[in-house]
Amino acid sequence: MGNVNCLRCRFRHEDNGNCTAVGGFCTAVQAAHCPLLRQYLDTGMTPEAFQSFVVFFQDLIGNQKASEALDNFRQLVKADRAGRLLVLPCKVGDTVYRIVRDADPHITRDEARNMYFADDMTLCVELVGGRIILSEKFGKTVFLTREEAEKALEAMKDGWRK
Repeated sequence: MGNVNCLRCRFRHEDNGNCTAVGGFCTAVQAAHCPLLRQYLDTGMTPEAFQSFVVFFQDLIGNQKASEALDNFRQLVKADRAGRLLVLPCKVGDTVYRIVRDADPHITRDEARNMYFADDMTLCVELVGGRIILSEKFGKTVFLTREEAEKALEAMKDGWRK
């Protein structure tokens, strides 16, 4: 097969091409010509990082085919770059926790009943009972978990005490 070393191997000597890991001829010469190995080496990832990526990707796409998931992801990225992507703060039916600022500030539990865009294209979330919340309030005075709301309320109270 000749004196051919893997060009991507980190043990390849820069001057003479010999394998510094084994002190001479590369022991992975046949593997160096494998197209799948070259594709993997081109990622620049360690085996551990690649395995972590695979687990992450499988968790992300679930039972969907990888090609379909990638097509969907490409569409989302294109829409985001074009300014056409909107991430909703919650979905209809979700429980939300709202900080009520009155004489005794507290947290109240509500449910998202409807969502719509106002005339100025502001996203509005209608709660059961008819209260309207602007999407910009999520993460400030409206939260998806009670824990987040309690943390924000404590921060507000600390700010008032100063």
